[in-house]
Amino acid sequence: MATAGYLNDIAVSTDDVTYNVIGGCNANTFPTARAMLDVTEFGDTANDRIAGLFDFSPTAGGHYDASDTAQTAIQSAFLNGTAIYVRSLFDGTNGYKVQCRVSTFELTPELTGTTTFSATFVTIAAPTAVP
Repeated sequence: MATAGYLNDIAVSTDDVTYNVIGGCNANTFPTARAMLDVTEFGDTANDRIAGLFDFSPTAGGHYDASDTAQTAIQSAFLNGTAIYVRSLFDGTNGYKVQCRVSTFELTPELTGTTTFSATFVTIAAPTAVP
C-alpha cells in the first residue's frame, strides 16, 4: 500500500534533541545519495564502483510564518552559517535525520496569495535512520 504524502513530518533542530515541525511546510524532498567512485581497471569487462561519501540536498518549502519556531531556526542557521539538523518522517514515524547547513533560504511574496519560503540544505554528516 502506498504511503500518503500528508503523513510526512518535516522538522528541524539546533541540538539534535528537540525537533520543531516546520509550520506551513507543504513541500519536502529528502533525496539520499552517495558519490559513486569509479575503480574500474584495464581489462575489466564492466565499470566497477564503490560507494563513496553521502552527499545530498534536502529541501523544504511552503507558507512563510515569521513566528514559526522552525522557520526562524532555519533562517538563523542560514544567516549565521551554523549547522542544523533536518528530520523527515515519510509516514509520520519512519524516515531519516541528518546534520546540514542551509544553502539557500528564499522568501517569495505572492500578490495573489501568501508569502512562501523555500530552503535548501546541504548535508555535512551521514544520515541516520529514524525511529
